[in-house]
Amino acid sequence: LDAIVAPSAVEPIADLREFGDLPVTVTKMVIGTTNAYLFDSNAGQVIAVSLATGEKQVVYTEDEVTGRTRPVTITLAENEGLGGETVLVASAASKLWAFTPGIGLRELPFARPDGMTMSDMAVQGSSLFVLDANAATISRFHPSGDGFGSAPAVVADDPKLAAGRRLYAGEDEFVTSDADGALHWFSEGVAIELAQ
Repeated sequence: LDAIVAPSAVEPIADLREFGDLPVTVTKMVIGTTNAYLFDSNAGQVIAVSLATGEKQVVYTEDEVTGRTRPVTITLAENEGLGGETVLVASAASKLWAFTPGIGLRELPFARPDGMTMSDMAVQGSSLFVLDANAATISRFHPSGDGFGSAPAVVADDPKLAAGRRLYAGEDEFVTSDADGALHWFSEGVAIELAQ
């Protein structure tokens, strides 16, 4: 954590200072092979930025007509079943949306149990992992058809998960970060605080 190295060069890709009516506040960013996707919590939108050209476009925003509510978090899926590089968006209504270049935005089948809140999510392989800080759990959703319609399995259940704000998933291990910067590692019933 203290291995801080200055980059040899920094290349600007895009300028977001004049983008939209409100200042952009990037709460989470995921980067694919062609685009960076920015979760702008200030305006409640997800912005795609081309890594090649710097071109910017809003790929998700609230819309009452289509039932899209404010985004909560995003993650990136490299899943051929979804059409390739896809950004997944969890909405405040606990729905799951997907944007894939060339396909566009659509709602995915999602077997969210009643009462589950989505604090953060991560993809590992073809599985979707959801952190529910309110329930202090991490659940695993297997792909089903064109979404995640199969019932989830709880893969981590620990009181320390209640403070989790960000989730990072490995094969059978998970790291969460809290609002105060504390990091926790979870694997097969073992929880270790990494740093604070």
